[in-house]
Amino acid sequence: MLSRYARPIWTAAVLPALWVVGAIALGTATGGLGSPRGWIAVAGGAISLLAFWAIGQSRRR
Repeated sequence: MLSRYARPIWTAAVLPALWVVGAIALGTATGGLGSPRGWIAVAGGAISLLAFWAIGQSRRR
């Protein structure tokens, strides 16, 4: 769905990067990145966004 409504560069590079930066900033401010579980959540979110983009690209073709 993401790749249908946005340009590929936005969904492939910028959106996951914004997710990681925002999650790290929020985690640092609240102290939520003190355990590996917080870092796994940040990485999982970025991987999910990239997976959604890849699935959208494969269905688009």
